[in-house]
Amino acid sequence: MNLSKILCIAILFFAFGVEANGQASPKAILIDEFGSLPCEDLLGRTDYLSSELHKNPNSKANVWLNTRHGDDQQIEARRRLISSRLQLRGVEKDRYSFYLGSKNDGSTAFWQLPSGAELPVKDAQIWNEPPPDTSRKFMFGYADEIDICPTYVPANFANLLKENPGATGQIIIRLGKDRLVDRFWFAGQFINELVQKHRISRNRLQLTFKKGGDMTVAEVWFIPAKKK
Repeated sequence: MNLSKILCIAILFFAFGVEANGQASPKAILIDEFGSLPCEDLLGRTDYLSSELHKNPNSKANVWLNTRHGDDQQIEARRRLISSRLQLRGVEKDRYSFYLGSKNDGSTAFWQLPSGAELPVKDAQIWNEPPPDTSRKFMFGYADEIDICPTYVPANFANLLKENPGATGQIIIRLGKDRLVDRFWFAGQFINELVQKHRISRNRLQLTFKKGGDMTVAEVWFIPAKKK
């Protein structure tokens, strides 16, 4: 076999190898995995996940939540923090999903799925966000004066009010002992964004000041329409 034939065979093998690699299915990527964390650390890791999604606009995220000893309130609070943080960082809700893990250790895992990638675990149990019960009053979201662990997403609250024409929103400002910001300026942020940016009528928003703890915090409540 002469040198030219050997080179042709080598080129063919190389070409087939490149083609095979190019056709390989994309794989899910484990972005982060961690146990119980303080709120600030959890949101910092969620910020990293959001940055990866922004860098890869065709990818989606799977968030695996594992409970510990059946603590449903704890896992729900974790889901709300992560979901609200992703939305506040500009990640649309259709780009991430929550799943219930089988581990009983309270851990969380962030997976990134490139377009066409399969779930990292087969027969996964998806956790759909339960729809709010708009027949009763409930706290929609929370924020504090130094923006540590907010769960309030203004656009979502505005949409909820628009979907329920007779409903109103109540913003309760619980004043801290050592306030770092002016209470009227703090309250005005919530009112102005809903009115000016999201076109919610001012007369549909109530503002109440109450005594609080160490920090000044805002609670945003949904008030159902009065029954006729």
